[in-house]
Parts: sequence; C-alpha cells; structure tokens
Amino acid sequence: MKRGDRAPFFSLIAAGSGHQVSLRKTSGGTIVLILHGRGDEEAVREMNRAMREKFPEPDDPIVASVIDLSFVPPFYWVAANMELDRAYREAANALPPDADPREHVVILPDWTGSTTRKYRDSERDGVSAVVIGGDSSIVGAASGEGAAESVLDMLGD
Repeated sequence: MKRGDRAPFFSLIAAGSGHQVSLRKTSGGTIVLILHGRGDEEAVREMNRAMREKFPEPDDPIVASVIDLSFVPPFYWVAANMELDRAYREAANALPPDADPREHVVILPDWTGSTTRKYRDSERDGVSAVVIGGDSSIVGAASGEGAAESVLDMLGD
C-alpha cells in the first residue's frame, strides 16, 4: 500500500458503543487507523492523546484503534469482549465530562485479523497507523518511534 492507493474496504463494530465503522461510513472524512496487538495499549494511548491534543473534535479526523484479535479462539470471544468493554469504560472515564465516549473512544476488535492484514506492513511489529483521506485514498502510514508525529504531519494544519 502506498500513498494515493485506494484504501481497502473494512467494516468493524466498535467495542462499547456498538457503532459500525467502515470505509463507506467514513467516506468524505479523514480517518486514522491505529493498528496494534495486545500489549501495545500505552503506545496507543499516547498516539490517541497526541491526535486529540491537535484535533479535539471526534470526527476531524476519526481516530480508531484496530486491535488484532485473530489469535483469540472463538470460544474466548465473550471473555475478550468483556475486557474490551472494560477498556472502553476506562477510556470513557478519562474523557472530559462534556465528551461523548461513543464518538471519542473507538476501539475496533479485528477478530479475524483481516483489516489488520490489509492495512499493516507485515514486517513491522508494534503500533502502526494509516491515514485515509476523505476520498478513500491512502494519505500515508507510519510505525515505530515517532509514528504519532508522522501522522500529525500527514494530517497537516
């Protein structure tokens, strides 16, 4: 995937709010997908914090955390959902009182790993982010140390 490519389709249901987030539903607006696995929570929080300091409105851009849960056997999905709901509530409690957590906290479980595989460079571990423009094209991607700053640069002023 490179700059200017058409973004692959995705459709995931947000933990906590139950909202469907898809390329089609976000068409016309910029979206930042933060792709990660288990154990990356602190790095994801830092990237979210950096995005929201500069862009406090929840839809400009939409910032969504996509967690690869393909390693979780279906038998354990109920338990994993309970943990995701806990993470949603924790993030919601950290928001300012006037912020709607359904708009500000977007945790997208990727149960099959298909969205993660479409958007993430398979050679990289840790947190990575992809910026998708309002025309559904790839604006850019970043990973590793300094990824948040790279994403902010891609989003411009």
